[in-house]
Amino acid sequence: SWASMQGLALPATVWTPAPSQHAWRSRAKLAVGPAKCENPIPRCSVGLFEVGTRRVVAIPDCRAHHPAIAASLPALQAALDLFGVEPYCHENQEGESSNPGSLCHVQLTVERSSALVQLVLVWHAESPDEVPFLESLAASLWTCNGNGDMPWHSIWAHFRG
Repeated sequence: SWASMQGLALPATVWTPAPSQHAWRSRAKLAVGPAKCENPIPRCSVGLFEVGTRRVVAIPDCRAHHPAIAASLPALQAALDLFGVEPYCHENQEGESSNPGSLCHVQLTVERSSALVQLVLVWHAESPDEVPFLESLAASLWTCNGNGDMPWHSIWAHFRG
């Protein structure tokens, strides 16, 4: 390896098995796309791409997710619905663009010591100016839409135009 060629000693590899075959995933990067329903709410579907497509399928009961991720998804969905967040259209043809200010992805990472979730919102936008409700959305998430305990460690926004 490169390290051994440089005369560096590498620490021994230590493998730690997952405590269970379920609820082991402490980080989830999920796509956000248009919901597949006739009702205006929910507008966003938060989940994974359907096999062979760029359609987003919600996975609210994913058994691999850490319980803190599973518990935070309803609060996230409620806030997205409350503010009418525009989902990114991943199915657009090459060269087509989704609306500026639409939400592309979310990443949820559990801080193991507290079981709180770091939330990263990835926006199809150059700057916060294209997401005028962002501060209100974050404030609503922090208070869990006024409905209970806050699951968040921190909330971040990332902009990629």
